[in-house]
Amino acid sequence: MSGRVRNVCLIHSRALELQCVCVAISHGSGFAAVSTPRSTRKERTFKMRMIGHFDERGQPSRAYLTKLKTSLQRGIRRAQREQNEIRAEGKPVVEVTMTIGQLLFKLERNGYRCALTGLPFWSDDGDKYGPSSPSIDRIEPKGDYSEENTRVVFLGVNSARGEGSDADLYGIAEALLEHRGRVLPFEPAPRPTSRQFAFALATTPDSGPRHTATSQQGSRNRAPAHKEIRIIL
Repeated sequence: MSGRVRNVCLIHSRALELQCVCVAISHGSGFAAVSTPRSTRKERTFKMRMIGHFDERGQPSRAYLTKLKTSLQRGIRRAQREQNEIRAEGKPVVEVTMTIGQLLFKLERNGYRCALTGLPFWSDDGDKYGPSSPSIDRIEPKGDYSEENTRVVFLGVNSARGEGSDADLYGIAEALLEHRGRVLPFEPAPRPTSRQFAFALATTPDSGPRHTATSQQGSRNRAPAHKEIRIIL
C-alpha cells in the first residue's frame, strides 16, 4: 500500500461481532479496508463462557437464564418438527406435550445444572454444540416428550446414553475413568510388502470369482471376444 497514512478508523458493528473487525486506512485520496481474521473457536468459546453462570450469591445470571430458555425453546421446536416429519411418512409418533415452563422448573430444582452431572451448562471447550450444551433427554427413550418423561442434561450425556438406560451410561462412565491414561498413542500401520499383500488376497475367503454350473455353461455358449483370421497367399 503506497501513500501516506493519514487516518486510521476502527469500524465496529454488533452484527460483525465474532466475525471480523474492519479497519479503514486513509491513504492519499482513497481508503483501504483491512479485515482481521475471523475469531478462533477458542475465542468464541471464551466469550460464551464469560456470560457468567452465577452471581456472587449463587443465583443464575440473567444472560445464563436467557441462553437456557432460548436453547430449550429450540429443543421443543426441534422435537415437534421431527415428529411431524415422522407422521408425514406414515410412521407412529410420540406426543410432544412438554412446555418451556415445565423445563425451566426442572432446571430450577437442579440449580440450573445438568440433571445427571450437576455441572453448569456451556462449561466445556467446545463450540456451539459442545458436550455441555443443554439437551432435552427422555427418561424412557421411546416414550413421549412429556413432563414426567423429560429432563435437561448435557448433550454429550444424552448422546452417550442413546436409547440405553442410566445403568448403561454409568457403566460406560466407569470404564472411561478406569481406562484414563491407558489410551495407546498413535502409531502408523506397517506398510505390507507385495508378497504379504498377495498372500492376504490368496487366503481371503471369497477372494476369487465364483463359477457355478450356469455361469460355466453361459461362458461356453458365449462367442469369443476376438477371432483369428489367417490369410494364405
